[in-house]
Amino acid sequence: MPHHWFFVNKTFYNAWSERIAPGRKIQGGAMSLESCFAAMGGDLESVRGRLRADDRIRRIVGMFPHDETFANLERAWETQSMPEAFRAAHTLKGVSRDLGFTPLFEVSNALADVLRPANEGGEVDAAAVEQLLDDVRRAYQLTLDAIEIIDE
Repeated sequence: MPHHWFFVNKTFYNAWSERIAPGRKIQGGAMSLESCFAAMGGDLESVRGRLRADDRIRRIVGMFPHDETFANLERAWETQSMPEAFRAAHTLKGVSRDLGFTPLFEVSNALADVLRPANEGGEVDAAAVEQLLDDVRRAYQLTLDAIEIIDE
């Protein structure tokens, strides 16, 4: 099912969210910053510790969907440019850590670890990369979906 259904069909979203965040439902189509981070499994409190103000967090988190790092990772994997894939995974790891996107951080960290030998001229386990890249894709989409429905 395409991810745009997530936003179009509140009933679908509520059924989907019940599996990942029991008891959380969309009311009026928007979520608070707290609910957004809860839905993605993020760490809002650590971000608040660094950025101090919710309006600043909203502004910076709102920039994330426009960041090219994930696209760079996909492009690097498609062209089998392993050093570039490592750099993109490493950057995605850092950005997601700093923004408190815990699930995305965890899988991009694992992917960067598997790709690290390529950065040093070595071989990588392509099957492991493919599996982790699928995990990164899912965590990335979950993050984007949560960000899109934050209250403005």
